[in-house]
Amino acid sequence: MMREEIATMSMSEKIILMEAIWDSLETEIDELQPPDWHQDVLSDRIERLNTGQVKLISLQELKNRIR
Repeated sequence: MMREEIATMSMSEKIILMEAIWDSLETEIDELQPPDWHQDVLSDRIERLNTGQVKLISLQELKNRIR
């Protein structure tokens, strides 16, 4: 399916298509392996959190910051 075809679809047709794609991916989930660098990034972020270099904020705090 090409972008042009998708662009002509209604919103409900696009949602149905997305659901079908997600359903098809679910059956192939065992084949999906994240790249090794993902673990490196996660480990680095956890380390920075544990050492106090960064802190978590709530979604509300984030919304307040960007207003």
